[in-house]
Amino acid sequence: KLVSTIRDQCLKNNCGGIKHISTVFRLMDIDYSKRICFEELARGVKTFDISISDEELKLLFDILDKDKSGYIDFNEFMHNLRPVMSLSRIQVINEAFNKLDVNNDDELQVGDLQG
Repeated sequence: KLVSTIRDQCLKNNCGGIKHISTVFRLMDIDYSKRICFEELARGVKTFDISISDEELKLLFDILDKDKSGYIDFNEFMHNLRPVMSLSRIQVINEAFNKLDVNNDDELQVGDLQG
């Protein structure tokens, strides 16, 4: 629920699309380490005017830090905060994938793409 609330606030503040969320990550990553520490997350939340208590901020960090490394990497950030895809969009993606998967092995190989 907390992640959904943050995602909704990002959308409200025009920073909720995939492109914007990746930009938010880069802006939060002050030391350019390609990962965000707790202090960078706290600063970023404040910068983007996301309403969250200190307790919720700690919980958010723990939720986003899936591998418990003490940092949030780009994939952890994107996986949790990207917008949820609509069912119609998922259907279009699945249809495109199925057209490209010429040998029906549920994997795309270079040969599938070369046609």
